[in-house]
Amino acid sequence: MKLVDLIWLPYSDDKDDYRSHIASAAIDEDWGQDRRYLWDYVRDNFELAYQQGLVRQALDKSYILFRVGTLTTREAEPLTMLAVKNRLSGKQPYVYKTIFTRKRFTVRVGDSDITEIAPEPPKYSPPAYHADFNLVFNMAI
Repeated sequence: MKLVDLIWLPYSDDKDDYRSHIASAAIDEDWGQDRRYLWDYVRDNFELAYQQGLVRQALDKSYILFRVGTLTTREAEPLTMLAVKNRLSGKQPYVYKTIFTRKRFTVRVGDSDITEIAPEPPKYSPPAYHADFNLVFNMAI
């Protein structure tokens, strides 16, 4: 499942969007101009989490949660994205709502408060080491 097929992630020129929420909560990283690399990180980690069954859906399907990779706050708390049911038909089923910055948090659904625990982060398989791998640099100016 692709992230863009499941969750609408609004982009805002004033930087009040999911990328600024993640970047301000997480330990400092260089995410590139316009936090372009953060988009790649969120997308790739969502797809891994989905493949591994780590995207959590509410019983009534009113929201979904997933860990934003292995990013943490300065206090070593995980970052979890909440997306709620999209009320617009013909669009992605969910829309970004917020980032939780604690292991335990409360999701409000209608008049109910649901206590949640951050899902596990996706697991990575590091590529094999190749001692004979050569880097080629083209230094022509």
